[in-house]
Amino acid sequence: MAHLNLEQRLDGSPILRYGFSVAAVAIALGVSLISDAYGFRDVELPAFTLAIAFVSWYAGGGPSALAVVLSATSFNYFFTEPRYTLYVYASDIPSY
Repeated sequence: MAHLNLEQRLDGSPILRYGFSVAAVAIALGVSLISDAYGFRDVELPAFTLAIAFVSWYAGGGPSALAVVLSATSFNYFFTEPRYTLYVYASDIPSY
């Protein structure tokens, strides 16, 4: 049997590539929410950045753009004040 690595599997199907993008951001969000619940601070941004890096490396440009949009939206909604809203203050723009 031929061994297929992750890059070869993701090259064939756009559904797999975009699904990988959504799954990577979902895992980063889960890790960030769990770490926030246990009191760890400033874990969110590195987790989302790592998810974007993995997607960029393995899945290509389109899924990377989706990962950036999903990560920015998730970070804004769950971790910036005021929490659980998508409102952005002018002072928060540099963090994006």
